[in-house]
Amino acid sequence: MSTQLNIYSQNYVFAFPGQGSDPCGALAELYQHVPETRDRIDTILAIIETEAAAHEPDPHPGLITQVLLTRDHALPLPSGVAQLALYGAAVVLNQLLQATGIVPSLIVAQSFGEIAARVCGGVLDIAQGARAVCALNAAYRSEEGRGSMLLVNLSAQDTQALLDRYPESNLVLGSVNAPAQCIISGETADLEHLLAHHDDSAHPLRPVSIAYASHYPPHTEVARQLHKNLQPLTPKPFKTPIYSTVLGRRYEPEDDLHHLFTLGVTQPTNLPHTLAQLPTDKHTVFIDLGVNSGLSVCIRKSLHPAQTYAPLAQPIESLRHLLVNAPEAHKAVVALRQLANGPVDAEVHAQMAKMFSDPELHPRANQSFHEGHRHTYQRLQHLMRQLPDGIHGFAQPQLLMAEATHAALNDPSLFMGCVIQQGLCIGTLLAFEQDHPSATQWRRKLEAGESLGVYALTEIGRSNSHMGACVEAVFDADTRTFVLNTPNKAALKFANVGISNLDKLGVVFAQVIVQGQPCGVFAFMLPLSDANGPRPGVSMSSPAEIRAVPLDYGLASFDNVRLPFDAWLRDGASIDASNQFHDPLGSTDRRLIRSLFAPKNVWAMVGVGLSSVMLACSTLALTHANRRTTQARIGNGTGLLAFRTQRRALFGCLATAYVMKCFANDSARLWIEGTASQASLHTTGTGDVTWTPWAAISQTLALTKALCAPAAEALATECRLRCGVAGALNLNRFADYEGMAKIYQDAGGNNRMILLDAAKVLIGQPLSEPTPPDPQAGLDDAGYWQAMAHTLEYRLLKHVADHIARHRGEGEDDMQVWNAQLMVVARAGEAYAQRLAIDSAIRAGSLLPHGLARELGNALCGLYVLEYLNKHAAWFISEGLMDIARYRALEARLDSLSDFLATQVDVLIQAFGHGAATRAAIAQTDHYPDALADKLQWAVG
Repeated sequence: MSTQLNIYSQNYVFAFPGQGSDPCGALAELYQHVPETRDRIDTILAIIETEAAAHEPDPHPGLITQVLLTRDHALPLPSGVAQLALYGAAVVLNQLLQATGIVPSLIVAQSFGEIAARVCGGVLDIAQGARAVCALNAAYRSEEGRGSMLLVNLSAQDTQALLDRYPESNLVLGSVNAPAQCIISGETADLEHLLAHHDDSAHPLRPVSIAYASHYPPHTEVARQLHKNLQPLTPKPFKTPIYSTVLGRRYEPEDDLHHLFTLGVTQPTNLPHTLAQLPTDKHTVFIDLGVNSGLSVCIRKSLHPAQTYAPLAQPIESLRHLLVNAPEAHKAVVALRQLANGPVDAEVHAQMAKMFSDPELHPRANQSFHEGHRHTYQRLQHLMRQLPDGIHGFAQPQLLMAEATHAALNDPSLFMGCVIQQGLCIGTLLAFEQDHPSATQWRRKLEAGESLGVYALTEIGRSNSHMGACVEAVFDADTRTFVLNTPNKAALKFANVGISNLDKLGVVFAQVIVQGQPCGVFAFMLPLSDANGPRPGVSMSSPAEIRAVPLDYGLASFDNVRLPFDAWLRDGASIDASNQFHDPLGSTDRRLIRSLFAPKNVWAMVGVGLSSVMLACSTLALTHANRRTTQARIGNGTGLLAFRTQRRALFGCLATAYVMKCFANDSARLWIEGTASQASLHTTGTGDVTWTPWAAISQTLALTKALCAPAAEALATECRLRCGVAGALNLNRFADYEGMAKIYQDAGGNNRMILLDAAKVLIGQPLSEPTPPDPQAGLDDAGYWQAMAHTLEYRLLKHVADHIARHRGEGEDDMQVWNAQLMVVARAGEAYAQRLAIDSAIRAGSLLPHGLARELGNALCGLYVLEYLNKHAAWFISEGLMDIARYRALEARLDSLSDFLATQVDVLIQAFGHGAATRAAIAQTDHYPDALADKLQWAVG
């Protein structure tokens, strides 16, 4: 039974058999029906033919090639030809498989197969391997015709008992192939005597096609000659570990390879014993590099339940798909994964994925909210201790983006903890520690996980409370300290303070008051609590639970808490000896923008995290739909992805995830580029606070969160619904990811306000009319997509700008002028964000290699954009930008794009999936009922 190969979820052991099989015509069908392999086959066989001509005493030019590629020959073959042909077949298969991405992590070799195995393992090149075969042939040539081997389906013990019945014969147990299959080796006369007298019809003896006795102790002279013949060959270090069935172990770097290979001349092999030494798991597949499936059968008998695959025993169409289509699919997967990784190296992602696979970082089931909050902080502290040093001080900013990806997939609560600890608290200290020695000490405590960060910005009494903090930090001129005070309940801070007996450090935002005058909103750093509870003057409420993303959110107040001067993260501001306040930024608005520097870290983290979660949800739902059939009368037994409703919905989700990932990656690049200068006052920006400070801090980063969060919520909801009961189960993670998206509708800045703010900034600037879309352009034309998106944005902005100019001229106040158009302003802000996202996706797709990868990228982007145009079709028609025929053509094109994507669903799941990281039962590609049952505890009556 052959296992279906999947290079993304399996690891491979290449298995090289010994002699005895018939090589005649072994590659004939492959060569005839898979022409894409011919150049590689011709090149390899030409090398072997050249070496044979140089080192065989009676060369037969072209015969090895003829034996393998035609059916014109049969056994017996001239001396040495069978061995060279078997070697050639194994080397060809090794090269073809590795070219498809099927690469071994281990190699196991039987006897003669060790030569091809050494080529596979990088010890010899193909020519050296051919010379090694010739060296073996030369050493055995004097023994040809004097001995051979027999196969019997008996255990080693029973085979030895059989031989013991003929003590006069010089026969030996040469190989143990399986628990009940052995090879007997000896001289021809003794073998013929055994054949003549063996009367066990249940276990017949079968001749092995080999012209001499191998693994035969009397052949010491053959071993000596072979060792001598091998000396001109200089082996290289192993690239892949090789296990020898003669040694019963793996080769070590210090081993004398020539000497140990010659041991096989006189010593037996034992496949079952060797297989037991291999570090295999349920994902291991043995690839049989022989000319048939004989070794596969022995492996399955020896190592239950081993998975095997014998390429030359497969139907030719199956093998063609593996060798021709699979490489293109593999290239597409690699390219699309690289696109999804964005600015983070694959090695960094792998490092983080391994870190987050630690069970210590996974949430526990069936905890109370309070227990869960404590466990989240334990996990956060454990994570902070495990993170690589390069993440500290954002020295290697891509590490933070990688952490955001894997923390989001792991658990939204832990992700929220990382956002607060690193993005907000550490980020604030990093920005303001240049003239503040204490800030560096606090940051290092947070980075080490010794303290937990609290970011206290929001106050509960008013919307957009960050615009004017009511908590006051009053400067005491006599002591040069500050007194932090919450004047009323409306000024209570909302933050992660519900667990009040942990070591927590707070970044608290307050209005600085000097000589009775407000001087702007600044951050202060102070200890809020320790193991004994809140610090003097600090009050912390019990948790006010949010089910979407559980964390110990609560309320905090400050009752005249005296703070040392160094608690003030003054960032260049000062209070001189005469108690005069100075701020180099020159205005409270610019100070507010500067004080709120850290949210840009959050927007980058959230964009990366949510876009990763969107890819996870989409591929989880596609995995489920791809293996599931229905019993509905409309199509009993039909796969779910065959249904148009399911197909359009789920590939639409993946298209959304793809575009949001491209946008988030561009924003992450923007953030990474800005980290080197993030502490400079010159990075504050020249924009003024509009309705909120977000656009002035970083418009693009803020818009990334504002676009990703609602998209992620809608996407997670859709995927959950499309998976039925499986989608509703918490352990399948859709609810977690949906909750994460919900929380970031407001956390990090209200998304609607971000869109409004962005549009207001644009409306206040000169507007340039874009090139109008070509009405004759194809629906797959990226230029058409961009023109339509840009025109929608421009006309909405222009409409509002004209309204504002007209009504201001009539003397209306700002509230009257703007309020009448706020719905359009919000649409304009969203249209701008959508245009940025579409531009990112088109740009990313243009960088994909030609072929399947680019076709898939373009199809996903096209599906997203055409759905976007379809959604706004009424507006486009009303503006004369789309006629009825084009509108009707949208639906057909959306269908055809989703149909194309359905043909490559496995590639898309492999490229964008995060199945293992989600820990969802639904991620299992094999059998969901088994996976779900294994996740649960059982009571048995």
